[in-house]
Amino acid sequence: MSSWEEFLANQIFEAKLPEPVREYRFHKTRRFRFDFAWLEHKFAVEVHGQVWGRGGHTSGAGFTKDRQKINLAILDGWKVMEMTTGQVGDCLAIGWIKEYFDKFVEK
Repeated sequence: MSSWEEFLANQIFEAKLPEPVREYRFHKTRRFRFDFAWLEHKFAVEVHGQVWGRGGHTSGAGFTKDRQKINLAILDGWKVMEMTTGQVGDCLAIGWIKEYFDKFVEK
């Protein structure tokens, strides 16, 4: 887990949102995992780092694998938000997560 994921985990805690499962393996046969998953809502968050460099998510193979992961999740009924580490740092990510819970999760 990256320090950015830890940072977002702390933001989730401070916002008093439900606690997510970390590194949740959602697919029955593939090793795909979500960074954060709220199982009862089938809602997940993925944090992508190194979007400006030559990281795993920005290579052709990595980008293609990520699209497969997200599409398989959607076909299984998951709602997935993807964000960059910069969006976590700017607090945009936690704002989007809070908005999701405000709009779509009964209190």
